[in-house]
Amino acid sequence: MFPLLRRMLPAAVLAVAVTLTLAVPATAQVTLAEAEEAYTAQLAWYQEVLRQRAAVLETHERLVEQLEAALRERDQEVASNLQGRVHDQGLQLLRWETVAERESELLRNAAQNLLGALSRRQDELSEQIERSILPITTARLRAELQAVDQRYGQVSRESGAQLVPQLIPVPEIRIDLRDSPADMRDKADFMESRAVLYDTIVVSIEREIASRERRLRATRGADGLLSDLSRFDDDLLTGGGLPRLGAGAGGRAETETPLVLADLTLPEQIAALRLLREQAEEFRNLARERAEAFRARADGPGTRSGMPGLRSGAES
Repeated sequence: MFPLLRRMLPAAVLAVAVTLTLAVPATAQVTLAEAEEAYTAQLAWYQEVLRQRAAVLETHERLVEQLEAALRERDQEVASNLQGRVHDQGLQLLRWETVAERESELLRNAAQNLLGALSRRQDELSEQIERSILPITTARLRAELQAVDQRYGQVSRESGAQLVPQLIPVPEIRIDLRDSPADMRDKADFMESRAVLYDTIVVSIEREIASRERRLRATRGADGLLSDLSRFDDDLLTGGGLPRLGAGAGGRAETETPLVLADLTLPEQIAALRLLREQAEEFRNLARERAEAFRARADGPGTRSGMPGLRSGAES
């Protein structure tokens, strides 16, 4: 499925990041207006923090240059005075760095709340469009949906949210010669818990795909949905699609920069999420297979041969 996209998004680049709603715990829902107000205020404050930090950094760099000049000129009195100022300014810069990091996290949280509210509004509008009969009503709803989509993309880009999440690969846990049956059962339980995690991700991805398919169908109709997805699938098979990523030697991505969903068209988003779902399903099946192999080894005499994905030896 999507062989070119698979090369462009290798497993090492697809990691569970907090930025897509599929892996984020449910929180108390806020209204769109409340989320918008909170996000706008936090963004304005975060930008002010960045301006303050930049001013402190500029002063710090200027003092460092003056100190270097004084040292070159062997002006010990000036150099001594500047060393104290550089130190104080450096401490102030560290404080602003801490503030900026904290406010950046608060901005991401506010963005997630707003993106969730916008996503719910997208679904509401898509459903209303599907039920709409009057052309004038349909046109009005589609215009509003387009505006919500644009705001969704803007918030995603300026907050750094809505990345294509990365999947953590199945841990390389192996049988150790010193493992007791209880140790192997513990490893089996761990692998089963990983399989459950991947299952949860699969369900969440399917929800994201369904939401985007509703939006595409609402804006372009059922025929447009099938046409767009079919054309994009053809592009992938013939070497097109997602040209911004590129691939290096061996099909590896040239950059570890994750994809931002907002930078993709809806058909591209759907294709990327379908691939992510496929990868999660593969990881789930592998984790479950290894759990079964560990459990079989713990519960019976057996041998170390013929156990999928496992090696004997002193590895763990």
